[in-house]
Order: sequence, then C-alpha cells, then structure tokens
Amino acid sequence: MNKAMVATLAKPAVREQMQRHGFVPRSSTPGELAAYMKDQLAVWKTALQTAGLTPQ
Repeated sequence: MNKAMVATLAKPAVREQMQRHGFVPRSSTPGELAAYMKDQLAVWKTALQTAGLTPQ
C-alpha cells in the first residue's frame, strides 16, 4: 500500500489537486508514519488536558 501511495503522490496532477484543496502531499515510510502518529497523539493529549477536556 505504501508503494502505491508513493507512486500516486509522485503524479503532478494528484499533487496539484491536493494542494488546491489545502493539503501538503507528502509520502513517508511506514516507520516515519508511526513516529508521526505517536508524536501527534502526545501533542493532542496535552492539548486536551490543558483545555480540561476528556475523551468520551
């Protein structure tokens, strides 16, 4: 699946369409994605705690 995503994101027409809608097309390895997700979970956990919100 990663290979297909990298190939798709390499197409100029796909990149332009994504950018037109405010996305920043970027591919990564499965390991890089896992690290990004782990980092984002920590960021949003802190944000929720700071705001005094709890997940339901």
